Amino acid sequence: MGLLLISGGQSGVDRAVLAFAVEAGLPYAGWCPAGGWAEDCPEPPGVCGLYPALRETQSRDPAERTRRNVAMAEHVVTLWPSSRDRGRSPGTAVGEREARMLGRPLTDVALDLPDAVARLRALLAAGGRLAIGGPRESEAPGAEATALAALRAAWAAAAGRRPPDES
Repeated sequence: MGLLLISGGQSGVDRAVLAFAVEAGLPYAGWCPAGGWAEDCPEPPGVCGLYPALRETQSRDPAERTRRNVAMAEHVVTLWPSSRDRGRSPGTAVGEREARMLGRPLTDVALDLPDAVARLRALLAAGGRLAIGGPRESEAPGAEATALAALRAAWAAAAGRRPPDES
């Protein structure tokens, strides 16, 4: 089964997912708020200027974006840059509630735990429509870099390679 990465494009974990998808040559999709709004791209075209496969919702409310992304997923994954960040993101909580309500499998991964890369590798290798989200950069500074490094390492492990050096 192929792999489709779904993200809403917000700064932080969402953006790492999109950057990783492009870098790895993987397909991506997802919804973002009207105008492509993200905290670091507040004016149109917003994040859609960076990731044109994203579709805009009618509303600028990030919760609508999150609900739509969860609805199109087969599995929802929350990446936390560290264990101490868990539960500190209101937007991520919306996604987790929506996943439970729709009966989507939900996997929570704290990236500072020793098994994080192995868990991510298994999720990526399983394929399917995988919505991956987590805190935005303002909620967890360094979230984007941490998530991108973990995704790279997991993908390299799935392919039996060493992860690329981070620059």
